[in-house]
Amino acid sequence: MDTKTITIAWTEDNATPLVRDAAERLEPGGALSFEKGIYHFRKEGSHKRDVRAINIAPGVKQVIFDLENLYDVTIDGNGSEFIFDDIVFPFALQRCRHVTLRNFTIDFSFSRYCQGMVVQSDKDGFELAIDSSHFKADVDEKGHVIFHSSDLSVSTEERPILLGNVVFGKPPWDYVFAGDSPHTRENLPTSFVETDAAPTARGIRFTYRDGSRRLLFPLGDGLLFCYEPRRNVNILAAYSEDIHVENVSIFRGGGMGIVAARTRDFFLENVAIQVRPGRNEARSTTADGVFLVQCDGTVSIKNSLISNTLDDALNIHGIYDKVCRVSSTTLLVEEGREANHGFMFCEAGDSVELSDGETHQSKGTYKVLAAEKKPDGRIQLQLDGDCSSCAVGDIVENQSRVATFIFENNKVFGCPHLRISDNGKIRIRNNVFDGINCILVRDLLLYWFESGAVADMLIEGNTFLNTPQAGGGYAIDIGSTRNNASDIQHHNITISDNRIVSPNGHAIAASRVDGLVIQNNSFEGGSPETMLNITNCSNTRCEKNRFS
Repeated sequence: MDTKTITIAWTEDNATPLVRDAAERLEPGGALSFEKGIYHFRKEGSHKRDVRAINIAPGVKQVIFDLENLYDVTIDGNGSEFIFDDIVFPFALQRCRHVTLRNFTIDFSFSRYCQGMVVQSDKDGFELAIDSSHFKADVDEKGHVIFHSSDLSVSTEERPILLGNVVFGKPPWDYVFAGDSPHTRENLPTSFVETDAAPTARGIRFTYRDGSRRLLFPLGDGLLFCYEPRRNVNILAAYSEDIHVENVSIFRGGGMGIVAARTRDFFLENVAIQVRPGRNEARSTTADGVFLVQCDGTVSIKNSLISNTLDDALNIHGIYDKVCRVSSTTLLVEEGREANHGFMFCEAGDSVELSDGETHQSKGTYKVLAAEKKPDGRIQLQLDGDCSSCAVGDIVENQSRVATFIFENNKVFGCPHLRISDNGKIRIRNNVFDGINCILVRDLLLYWFESGAVADMLIEGNTFLNTPQAGGGYAIDIGSTRNNASDIQHHNITISDNRIVSPNGHAIAASRVDGLVIQNNSFEGGSPETMLNITNCSNTRCEKNRFS
């Protein structure tokens, strides 16, 4: 008998205390094995932890599988269903090595957003019919909407709520203010409307305020409110190494599905992020499906499905901090967004590139001799050379933590993008993309503080159907948000042997690439003049493509 394997017998009671006890007893080389069954997890008995990874709403989380400093460990569900009955953080792996999670599903017993059907829409407002047995929302006497998930309540008095269409790619994509709110209207990532809400026999009526934008919706359209965009992550790996997730399905999530941050060697195989079949819901996660930041080594996603995520199916990128103090060879830097607070984007031995905060021109590359997190979350860097030419507001990017990224034999359906901004070796091969916006090669320097110019990328043997799904975009869209004066650009991108069936006659747009090859592709739905839009690129080769 394997004395290092801890077996959890099926129980109809709260399984959280059993998991916490077992996790504390796990030894190197051990395993946590579940008797096959349906397990319910509640917050009672969970571990309260301030999880500081990346792009997660700050605050103490109630973690069920709280795994820290573990190595050579396997958690095997043996085909079990893990159902979470409260707002909890299912899996948090921090500073772990050689850990495998396999053979289980993740679901919540309640919806993580609100969905309704348009039953009336005109210039004065719109009404949604809402199934109150499935989606929970109330209206107060001041015209605010209060959304409920388990014991969580979110009111439009606190902040606007993102409104989307259940059909991906179809409008709207706007924030809704309902009732009075002190929340700023400035620097929102998309547009907004201002309304007052009132309950109706069928659901909720939203009446536009004077001066607001006014949206018109077809009757019968399904709309959804996302009020939990980044509260939790279903599976988090942070500051870890050699993490495997195998044969795991995720059906609901109030935030990202899977996040790997500052993790070396991360592997997903036969993973599904999707709406549970037969359930009347339009979205699986309320943010990105898979979110990878500042990872290195090999990151691989194979034979998997990412479907109906509210935000990007995949986002792989670097992160940067901004200079707030300079002294000879020492920099004090800080994160640009609260959700990145305290994230150690580099450590001693890494190389960082400094660039001007306005022009984005490179100011040089340095080796980090020491990196120290201060009590206020800022990071002090000791560099191997004089950096006094830097100024407050300049950008510091980690050039060492980049991954060899393999995305192979997957299907992506009904999601916004695959967003790529990482300068490792990237291979996107033999996938099917159906009803997505595009593969978007783009850093997001300003709002999200995501960075990374591509250095070596191959997009090969993929099939694009009904893509781009929305607007006048392109199935593959390569560009930059950096200032046009920047000397940092993409390099060595090859797009070959793909089939792109375009609904709008657009296939590939590329700008600011040195070393672009487009060859042996089959384009359906347009001519060379409409399918390809290549600007400001150098060393470009376009050959042996077919158009029909």
